[in-house]
Amino acid sequence: MILILTTKRSGSTFISKKINSEAGYYYLGEFIDKRMRPSVVLEKLEFIRENPKTTLKVFPSRMNPMIESGIFKLAERVVIHARKDFNSQCRSLYVSSQTGIWHANKTPVKKVSYNQDEFEKIKNQLIEDYTLLNTYRKMIDNYSISYLEDVYSTENKYQQPVEWDVEPPTVYFNIEELFKS
Repeated sequence: MILILTTKRSGSTFISKKINSEAGYYYLGEFIDKRMRPSVVLEKLEFIRENPKTTLKVFPSRMNPMIESGIFKLAERVVIHARKDFNSQCRSLYVSSQTGIWHANKTPVKKVSYNQDEFEKIKNQLIEDYTLLNTYRKMIDNYSISYLEDVYSTENKYQQPVEWDVEPPTVYFNIEELFKS
């Protein structure tokens, strides 16, 4: 199984499908989640064990110790996928959480209201997810790191034009430096 550890709004669907296509595997997507009953998690881990030619995408915030121990043992390859432009990722995640549009191309302009508390919550969750990704990176011997900006042309990115009532602040978080620590 190829395991893609990633965060929301990082181009994770694109990279997961690309890696899956190159490998010729069956794409499971977001197949496993900590909100599932333990019996369901065990069933899904068993499915992956019996069907190793699969690609699985998991967000750190959707993991628990049961999932971690299961998928890390089953993974033949681990790709940690991230987005270097943390500011754009925060904004994209905020917009998607406000509009409910997660996969769109060339949508009409959306009016989005900036809520400082909600934006901070999203920013902090992303930082927490990246911190967890770095923890997983240190636990795994055989991994590679992929960045959206290195594999995807920004000319082809999802087009979600936004009109803000108040422009959110620019936020900085250096993911590349985190992964070097």
